Amino acid sequence: MNGSMMRTQDVPDPPAPPPSGGEAVVVPEVDVEPEVVVPADLVGLLTQDDPGLLTQPVATLIAAGIALVAAGIAWSGVKRQIRANNSNTNRQLATQRFLHRESQKAEVKKQLRADRLEALVEAAGALQEGLLVVIGLDHEVSAQKSGARMWSAADGYVSNRGRRAVAQVRLRLLGLDESHDELRKVNALFDGDLLTELGSMTEPQRKELHQAVDGACQVFKTDLHME
Repeated sequence: MNGSMMRTQDVPDPPAPPPSGGEAVVVPEVDVEPEVVVPADLVGLLTQDDPGLLTQPVATLIAAGIALVAAGIAWSGVKRQIRANNSNTNRQLATQRFLHRESQKAEVKKQLRADRLEALVEAAGALQEGLLVVIGLDHEVSAQKSGARMWSAADGYVSNRGRRAVAQVRLRLLGLDESHDELRKVNALFDGDLLTELGSMTEPQRKELHQAVDGACQVFKTDLHME
């Protein structure tokens, strides 16, 4: 079998007996072990270490499995980190949107208060001017004077009437209903039956005008919570 057969080395012949007449020679017996020649490739197969279960393919599969498990753990950690980052980003965006809305609300509220304050100041100014214009016009009519001063007082009244009408509309648009209603009452007083009394206005009537204007200004303050 491919040079694997064992062969023995030739054993030398024993020495010839001595000549007759002499002493007998005792030849010791020698045990000769046969020499066995084993091929090198067979020796390698017989003497290699026993790999047991961890043969090269098995070790490769185990290493690949460990690598896959490690990669799976790493990917799971990456996904958790991505979800955490997304969650933090969403919370930050929600907070920013909330703060932006609150900022817009505060800005709108601030602007509305400024507009209301301006409208109420304008309405109060229009009433104070109207009071002076009506009393001045009454004085000019009672003096029965015609000319520039008379026409100037009449023009002042017409201009003030338009100013008070615009102020009344602004109060309504800005949601100042109580102030709007109070201004409407005073405007009706200035522009109604009082006109027929021009030139003959009595002191109680003048006092009534003053009280009406003061009462309207108090309502303006209350409507803006400025008391």
